[in-house]
Amino acid sequence: MSNFSVLMSVYTKENPEYLKKSIESILNQTIKPSQIVIIKDGPLKEELNQVIDEYVYLPQLVVHQLEQNVGLGVALNVGLNLCSNEIVARMDSDDESLKNRFEMQLAYLENDKDCRICGTNVIEEYIDYDISNRIKKVPKKHEDILKYIKYRNPINHPTVMFYKSDVIEVGSYLKYPFFEDYFLWARMMVANFKFHNIQTPLVKMRVSLYSYSRRGGYKYFIQSVKLNKYMLNNKLLNLFSFLISLFISLVTRVVFTSRIRRMIYIKALRKPHNA
Repeated sequence: MSNFSVLMSVYTKENPEYLKKSIESILNQTIKPSQIVIIKDGPLKEELNQVIDEYVYLPQLVVHQLEQNVGLGVALNVGLNLCSNEIVARMDSDDESLKNRFEMQLAYLENDKDCRICGTNVIEEYIDYDISNRIKKVPKKHEDILKYIKYRNPINHPTVMFYKSDVIEVGSYLKYPFFEDYFLWARMMVANFKFHNIQTPLVKMRVSLYSYSRRGGYKYFIQSVKLNKYMLNNKLLNLFSFLISLFISLVTRVVFTSRIRRMIYIKALRKPHNA
């Protein structure tokens, strides 16, 4: 199978324990990356630096320090340019990949040469909320992903594996608050790249109450409008779908409180995980 890079960004508010578990989950994969790129998005607290320093002996580790916090999109763009392999797997610094994640994604990309972006379902673990784990499901087939993107993000970003040259071709990650990944997928859809989501959950994603509060508010709504306008102008949405999406976004992002929004995500949009 092909060599591949793992791309991760870390900023100072991350949890050192989670970061260590995230890195360990990369090292414990059944198929290991030939390169791990970690971007320090601005100065980090000492505990995070200590965790990263534990792994400096690894020949495949590349650590790049940014002088100031620039945000996820810009940090990932810097990191992507440092990736030496064509295939890149994303990893968040507080999530854990199941041990066969990379093996399954590489096998799928090898089997379907037309597929250029491969994600998976995720297990959501609620770290400050007394509720059992849930599964966040996304559509499997490209044609269903194309329909889904009209109203919701169709790819679980921390699970994605893609081809570096394709992402660069559409402009790479851009500074687009709240929607860096969603905007990237939209641009790749416009460019006719093929998507697929493996239905097995291959990443455990930690979720806090803050995750739901940050998905609302006026600024979030305005960014979602901009994204929808892009999709409308590039024929991913028709006018009817645009208006429906606008209404849904207004209600869920502005009208609903974070508590109501949280209940909708957990109870209606997630499935129980019994593993």
